[in-house]
Order: sequence, then C-alpha cells, then structure tokens
Amino acid sequence: RPAAAPSEPPRQRAGRKPAAPPAAAEVAAPAAPRGGEGWSGFRDFVGERVPTMAPHLETCDGEVDGNRLALAAPAGFRANYLSDAEHLATLEELAATFFGRRMKVAVEARGKRQAAAKAAEQPKQTAAERADAVLKNPAVRAAMDILDGELAEVRERKPRSGGRRP
Repeated sequence: RPAAAPSEPPRQRAGRKPAAPPAAAEVAAPAAPRGGEGWSGFRDFVGERVPTMAPHLETCDGEVDGNRLALAAPAGFRANYLSDAEHLATLEELAATFFGRRMKVAVEARGKRQAAAKAAEQPKQTAAERADAVLKNPAVRAAMDILDGELAEVRERKPRSGGRRP
C-alpha cells in the first residue's frame, strides 16, 4: 500500500535553519547578455519571446545608447501599440534580459515625411525582382495551382492617399 501523505510538513531539526527559497533572479536567470548584437539582435530576441510584438518592431528604427533604447516607430497604430504602458514594460524587461542591465525604452512616432524619406532610401525593385517575390508567396502559388494560372504582370503598388476609399 502507498504511504499516506503526512498532514504536517516535516519539522526541521533543532539548530538547522530551513533552506532559503531561490531568489527570483535565480529562478528566471537571464541568458548571457548579448549586448554586442545591438538593435537587430534585440529585435530578433523579442520576436522569439513575444511573436505578436515582432511585426511592430520590424517597422522601427532602434538605437541603443547606454541604458536607453530609443525606438522610432511609424506614426499611428505601430507607435501607439509600442507606447502602451504594458508593452513598454514588456520591452524594458526583455531589454534588461538581453542587454544584461536595466534599460529605459522610449518610443517616438515618426512622421509621414520621415517615413517617406526612409522609403526613398530603399532601392527600387526591378520588375523581375517583384515577380520573383510574388512567386515565392505561398498564397500566390496556391492560387496559381488551383486556378491553373500563370503570372502575367506584377505592378508596383501605389501609396495610398490620406483618405479612405469609398
């Protein structure tokens, strides 16, 4: 027969102190700091830990300066999401783990001019590069297979104007 579970925890012998529980830092010991990897390393680290935050960080520029991490996010939804107090707290915790020191995270909204300037810096894709990128998309491949279709033309997407479509 299995032994009955004791109703009281076992008593300590006289003269011995109970072992102290491990400190919170020991329980959730951070991985070795990878501070040399900078912004791109941190962005990837967050993507592994909090996948829902990754698309928001992909649109940001980040700069590490001492104990400060400055994020420049596109104005609107992305900047609002990252500026949320709960999300900032999560980013600061992850930054402390990643960089091995306490970090202050600041989010600044990039205006449309800054976003347009950044887009202008990006090299334009050729028609062949756009077609190749479209053909690598699994949804496009599936549609082409189902409909027995072929790619005729890939047009560059025009930026939306400020207003909504009717």
